[in-house]
Amino acid sequence: MSMAEYKGKVKNIQDTPFGYTLSVIGGKWKMVIIYLLAENQPVRFNELKRQIGAITYKTLSSQLKELEADGLVKRK
Repeated sequence: MSMAEYKGKVKNIQDTPFGYTLSVIGGKWKMVIIYLLAENQPVRFNELKRQIGAITYKTLSSQLKELEADGLVKRK
């Protein structure tokens, strides 16, 4: 399939692999969380909170749950 044919079939960016990737890692904190977990595995919740600093406990918890649901992080 040529790029012109592909562009004609895709109506929304969300329907592309790129759009899916953005939806999974998008947001203010997800890339920061992924980076810190990759550099310092395993990390306890409070240690992760201290390393990030400006994030609230509620936001960190929800972002981690989303990343876990998407299969990017594993809880131990």
